[in-house]
Amino acid sequence: MTAPHDALADALDARLDHLGLTLNQLCDRAGIRYETLRAIRKGESRPQRRTVRKLDRALGWDPGQTERILNGSPPPDESPEVRYVDSTEMEILRANLPEERREALLRWRREERSRFLERIELEEQLYQQKKDKEE
Repeated sequence: MTAPHDALADALDARLDHLGLTLNQLCDRAGIRYETLRAIRKGESRPQRRTVRKLDRALGWDPGQTERILNGSPPPDESPEVRYVDSTEMEILRANLPEERREALLRWRREERSRFLERIELEEQLYQQKKDKEE
């Protein structure tokens, strides 16, 4: 069985590869020291709640994902359809805002995108129906 810190290190590597980031860039984005991340990855220390929240936010993961991996849950799938972080979300993640405000803005943005995608799907269905009637 994989040790929790090894599972987290693998999940971090996969996510960083998916995002095209380095460990140093993750540290900068999360606002944590490289030494802290190295110690977490090697299992030398368990991250504090604040550090977990920073990592989740910087990686675009759902809140608590880092902690879940450390508790034995499987990491999220890194296929593109699982989580798309658009440029607006990236700006929210990078912004120097209180965490609760940042989370509220991310929720709002994701809800807006979801409504927009539902509208596109509806428009496609209506267009297809119209096209079918014309044939």
